[in-house]
Amino acid sequence: MTEEKSKFVYSVFWNCSLIIIGCLIQAIAYKGLAIPNHLVPGGIFGVSSLIYYLTDWLNPGLLNIILNVPMFILGYLFLSRRFLAYSAMAMLATSLIYQVVDFTIPIDNQFYAVLTYGLIFGVGGGMVLRSFGSSGGLDVIAIILFQKYNIGLGKTFFGFNFILFFFSFCHPGCRPGYRFDDRHVRGVEGDRLCSIHVQPAQIDIHCLRFS
Repeated sequence: MTEEKSKFVYSVFWNCSLIIIGCLIQAIAYKGLAIPNHLVPGGIFGVSSLIYYLTDWLNPGLLNIILNVPMFILGYLFLSRRFLAYSAMAMLATSLIYQVVDFTIPIDNQFYAVLTYGLIFGVGGGMVLRSFGSSGGLDVIAIILFQKYNIGLGKTFFGFNFILFFFSFCHPGCRPGYRFDDRHVRGVEGDRLCSIHVQPAQIDIHCLRFS
């Protein structure tokens, strides 16, 4: 990487551009697919969505901001200010853009809704992660646990979302839907638990029936 390119990649303009565009895409996935289909995304936004489905209180965007406050307080104590600032920007951008997105993507089939949501969200999430920040929320906690206790990021995400999805199964109107490493999506359609693995040259789909 040349010095000029390195300066551009580290520039505030480049990082903010990645975050804003990535958050716009994520907000479209949330508002256009996840919420209309009662999907429960992973992470803190997933908790916000589940609370919204159960209580109809506020909306997932505002709840996401409220639930992120303690996460960023911890982040302020343990993480770099640059990472925290970019992550806070991403979290606020996603939540605020969610408020103004006012359309749904008409997909009636729940399985295809989960697949489409995961692909769109993965693109947006990948753009945010190419910056020097994150989407906030669970990412902040996962990095703290990794730095302090050497707990792998994947383990934190898996453990948290396993519990979240377990509770979502207890609410019949919710359908867990999440992307793993921007390439994996899990969701429920009827009596099937489906896992989708997206690779550059192929899409592998495996379904396990409950009955």
